[in-house]
This record gives sequence, C-alpha cells and structure tokens, in this order.
Amino acid sequence: NPLARRVFAFVRILGPKLKCKAWAPSCTIYLGTYAEIEVTLFTWSAKVIKVALLPEACLSTPDPTAPIKGTVEAAQVNWQTLSANWVDFKDDEAEYIQFTVFAGTAPGLDNIMTARDVKAKTSHTEGDLKFTHGQRVFVTVVCTNSAGLKTAATAEPFQTDTTPPVVSGLEDGPGPGDHAYSTSRNALQAHYDSIRDESSIESTGFMIGTSPWIGDIQEYRDVKNSKRLSNFELELRLGVTYYFTVIAKNVYELESVTSTNGILVDYTPPFAGNVYDDSLDCKEDSDYQIASIYYKACWFGFEDPQSGIDHYQWKVVRSDGIQVFPYQNVGLKLFGYKAGISLQLGKNYSVKVMAQNRAGLGYEKQSNGAFVDYTRPECSSVLDLVPGVNEDQDYVTDLPFLTASWHCVDRESGLKTQEAAVGTYPGGSDV
Repeated sequence: NPLARRVFAFVRILGPKLKCKAWAPSCTIYLGTYAEIEVTLFTWSAKVIKVALLPEACLSTPDPTAPIKGTVEAAQVNWQTLSANWVDFKDDEAEYIQFTVFAGTAPGLDNIMTARDVKAKTSHTEGDLKFTHGQRVFVTVVCTNSAGLKTAATAEPFQTDTTPPVVSGLEDGPGPGDHAYSTSRNALQAHYDSIRDESSIESTGFMIGTSPWIGDIQEYRDVKNSKRLSNFELELRLGVTYYFTVIAKNVYELESVTSTNGILVDYTPPFAGNVYDDSLDCKEDSDYQIASIYYKACWFGFEDPQSGIDHYQWKVVRSDGIQVFPYQNVGLKLFGYKAGISLQLGKNYSVKVMAQNRAGLGYEKQSNGAFVDYTRPECSSVLDLVPGVNEDQDYVTDLPFLTASWHCVDRESGLKTQEAAVGTYPGGSDV
C-alpha cells in the first residue's frame, strides 16, 4: 500500500563446482550458483526507510545553477586595515552558501590580502596589511554553494591614503607673522594657515610645553576646526621659551605632530643706563651747549637680559616740553648727532633716549640737560688806575705797583673764571 514498502533480501549462494567430461580425461573448475533464496524481511513505513536506510547523498536534489551574484562594498579603515561587506548573494536551491574574500591591485588578484574563508559571514575586516600610498585596492568576494558552484563579485576600488595630514603656516603669536617674544604673564597664542590631507580630518588639537612635542604646560586640547590657538590662564615664567604643538589626525588614524619654533616670555623693559649731553664718546657730561644749529649726545649702560636690546631712539626737548625733533631710530648706536636745528640762546635742552628690547618694551631715560650759550662773556674797558683816582691814567709814578679795574658779565651761563696779565703791549703778558 502507499504507506509502506516491502523490503526483500536476496541471498545468492555461490561456490566452486567441478565439471568433468566422460569422453575426455579432463575436468574444469568454475564458480556456480548453489541456490537463490528470496526472503521477506520487514515492512517499514516510508519515513523510516528514508531516515534509516538511504544515504544522505541520495536524498539531495542536484543543483545545476551557481549562486546569484550580490553586491560588495569595501573601504580603507586605517593605514593598514580594510573592511568589506556584501549583500544579496542568494541560492534558494542550495542547502547552504559560504564566502571567501581576498584583495589585490586588480580584480581577481590577491597580492594585498590572500583568500580568507569567512564561512557564512557577510563582512570581514583585515589588519596588518601593507598598503602603498595612492594604490587602487580591489576586494573580491567568492560565494560557493553546497554543490560547489561559485559566483564572484568585486567591489568598486578604493584609493589608499598612507600619509598623515600636513599642517602649514604654524606660527607663534596672534598673527600675522611669527612672533618671537611675548610680553604677557598669563597668555600665549599661536595660529596656522591650513591642514591639508587627501582624506578627511578626524581631529585637531594642540598642547603647550617648554620643549617641542611635549605638553608639560598644557596637555592636549581639541580645537576642532579653529585655526586660532590660545590659553589665557597660564602662569608664565620670565625668560622661558614656550612651544605650541599641533596634532592633526585623519580618518585613517594617521597623525602629524608639528611644533612652532618657540616664543620667549619677556614682560620687563630694559634696565636704564646713563645719557650725556654734548658728547659723542661719553667721557664727560656737559651742562652747556655752545652751538645753536646742532646737538649731540651719547648713552651707555642699557641692558635687557631676556630678549636683549633691539634698538635705541633719541630726541631733544626744551625744558618747557617743546620737542625740537621727534624720536630718531639709530639702531644699536650709542650716540646721536642732529644738525640743521635751531636752539634758543639761554634755554635748557635735554636728550631723551628710548631703549627698546626685542619684545617691544621700552625704557626712556632723560639727560640732566644743557644750557645753550654760544656767546662770549662781555667785558667793559680795562682802566689803568692810581691810588685815589677812579679814572683811567696814562702815567704811573709809583713804579712797584700797577692797578686796573674792569667789569665782565655772561647773561646765559655766567662767568666761570677770570684771568689778568700785564705786558708792554696790548694783550701782552711779558711783564
């Protein structure tokens, strides 16, 4: 009946037989059948027969078709890793499908990553690869069904990036340009022009230290896309050089570390020196100026131990504050000379010297001044006198004695000394 099958066992008994001919003295040995027995053994249901008696291979329906081709996507993860995933590989007639993935510089090549058997997974990530910058990478996935038929699909190639970002124009100070010195006690600033990368920038940050590439003053701080870097809450030390270090990382975990050339903190002006009037060699200071059309001065002793003296400026002013000429930059010269000016007789003039350090801080020192006196003292006529007479005499009778009188004045600087001589001719001193 349709619900059962009769199973028979056929037993055939074979054995050797001897056949001889009566008319010939010979015999032949051959293998013959002794008996055939047909025995009904059991009656089993069809289900039991299928499970218990038939081999597995006899139960599968043959699959003459390969799997349906799917879609593969691949990308670079970091400087030595790729990832791939795939969808839509199908084979409804097969009992199973499994995948193999490999990568190379052309479709079907495995010179970058040899074949990896990933079973039934639909994604794979592989590290420790050796990429060459700018090469095109093709990832291929092979789908194999239970009948051994294969279908391959290759992803669109991706181009590798094995170089870190490039930070350009990193300089100390708020800009524009690079600043070598800072006069602040608690603030530092820096800036950069751009960060270039063939892929996308993942993060950008900076740190501050007393040496390049360290952050002993400020640890790493993310700044996203800002090109201005600053910290206004520091405790800076006089005479110390500080460095900004920028760390830029792209999406492939490649990073660049770039430092500035350093900025020196100097928030004190130069130490004051001395200024001498009417001198070019600073051997002696003068209280008087004997010319009305020029002025000369010198200075010495200005120092700046942190950033050093950058230049000197000088000018001449009158005692009432009127400026004869504005500040003149003389570089690192220790003297100044200015002609073509007009000084007033009897007025006091002084020199102001500004010593400026490389940080831009200056200290002004003023001389003690000099009176302008370019005229000689004025003297009245010298009178030859005799005792008891106050008029000029032409003769003298008392030979051992000579008496004379005069009056000299200097309205600007006053008289310093007076000298008298006696001679046998006007202006002479032979007596």
